[in-house]
Amino acid sequence: MSNPGLRNRHRSERSALLGEHEDMGAADSGGGRPTTGTTTRNGQPGSGRRRHRTRAPRNKGAAVPPPTGAQEASNIVESLMRTKSAMKQDLERISHVTDAIDSDGAMLKDTKESHQGLSGLAKGAKGALRYLQAQERREDVVLWAAVIFFFLSAAYVFWTRVRIPFLLW
Repeated sequence: MSNPGLRNRHRSERSALLGEHEDMGAADSGGGRPTTGTTTRNGQPGSGRRRHRTRAPRNKGAAVPPPTGAQEASNIVESLMRTKSAMKQDLERISHVTDAIDSDGAMLKDTKESHQGLSGLAKGAKGALRYLQAQERREDVVLWAAVIFFFLSAAYVFWTRVRIPFLLW
């Protein structure tokens, strides 16, 4: 139960929005309408079959005119400005990375120098430790010699004072 006038108006608006050309209707035999003696569903004369028409490509929104030379130049300039900005940002980033690498290299050089100084100090400490270990061994020998001498002296004193003849003679 639709209104044929509303459909015709909708169809004309739709064709205007889709960008159909007037010469497209002239290419059809009946100006875009079926021309046989039967009627269609909406009461217009025709064969009742739908006719396939070639349509212009659908554009969402209004048709965009091709850019002019000035617009193309403006677009190119904008693109070059964006490229220049991106390259400038990349250059700054690379500069910061280079600075970080330089500072890290200086830090590593300082660490290497301090490590070399500590390795010399470690060699000196190793020599001092060897000297102290040798001295400890000498002190151990002297200590045991003193203990043995003490017990021998105590035994002699005890033997001479007590005079136990049967022990050694």
